[in-house]
This record gives sequence, structure tokens and C-alpha cells, in this order.
Amino acid sequence: MDYQQLWEQLETLLETALEREQSRLPAGSVSDIRHFIDHREYGLAWDELAAALSELNLTPSEHTKAAMQQAASLMYPEGR
Repeated sequence: MDYQQLWEQLETLLETALEREQSRLPAGSVSDIRHFIDHREYGLAWDELAAALSELNLTPSEHTKAAMQQAASLMYPEGR
């Protein structure tokens, strides 16, 4: 897989996760996460989404969990 394909997959996964959770998150967090995704800062986007959910004691949907786990495995194939 080349970098372009990897970036496209990560963008899709993180956008999907954010879309599922954005109505439950503060607008500032959503804006920050989108900014990170737009600038290919996928690790920061992942961390910010996870932190925002955690800070609000929100349990992500199963779909969100799956998308975030898949994104993490693409970013950190050796484990995190």
C-alpha cells in the first residue's frame, strides 16, 4: 500500500468515527479533530477524538470503536 492509499483509508476511518460522535462532542473538539484530519495529522485526530470521548465519559458506538481500532492498526502496525 502506498502512502496515498494509507492516507485515504485513515481519513475515511477517522471521518466516519467523527461523524458518528460529533453530535455528542463540543464544537471546539469537532473543529480540532477536523483540522487534524484535513492536515493529515491522523494520530493527533485519533488522540483528540479518544480524549474528547473520555473526558465526557462517553462510550463510543461499536462502529466508532471499530473504525478507531482499524485506524490505530494502520498507523501503528507493531502495536501502540
